[in-house]
Amino acid sequence: MRWWVPLALVFSQWLAPTSLANRTDEYRLKTAYLCRFAEFVSWPASAPTGTITIGVVQFDSYRAAVDAEFAGVAPEHRPCRLIPVDSPADARGCHIVFVNTADRAVLADYLASLRGQPVLVVTDVRSGARLGAAINFFTVDGKIRFAINQEAAEEAGLSISSRLLRLGRVVKGGSTDEEPP
Repeated sequence: MRWWVPLALVFSQWLAPTSLANRTDEYRLKTAYLCRFAEFVSWPASAPTGTITIGVVQFDSYRAAVDAEFAGVAPEHRPCRLIPVDSPADARGCHIVFVNTADRAVLADYLASLRGQPVLVVTDVRSGARLGAAINFFTVDGKIRFAINQEAAEEAGLSISSRLLRLGRVVKGGSTDEEPP
């Protein structure tokens, strides 16, 4: 029984960095998704052209995980760049805004401010697609998945390719269902 205590201590030390690494891997994967989403979304002529601008809410917590890797992630047709977004007003100049918070009130502020704007709102807020985000990340069995609210995208003047719709879980907005997505 004495050997369990040192083994448990070693194991707990080993798991702590793994948890941090998993969070970093999660952010890297979400960043890759964000950039790839741009390949499957058509923006109206009124949207900015050129580089795809991805605004990230709570960017500082996100930056450390993705800065080193982001240069290698780019869609086939248009380059991407990540920028910090500190307010809903800042998000209006972006193609994609990732509301990187679990706070539904923050998501609601961004959705209200961006209503009718050609901005793809992506979040990982629980049931975010049902609340009005166009795309919502969620986790199933430790794997990142995404739900798509096609109505929300259309309200923003965006068209999502059927190829992307087949990869995600399509949901309807306005539901009070609390289960992911």
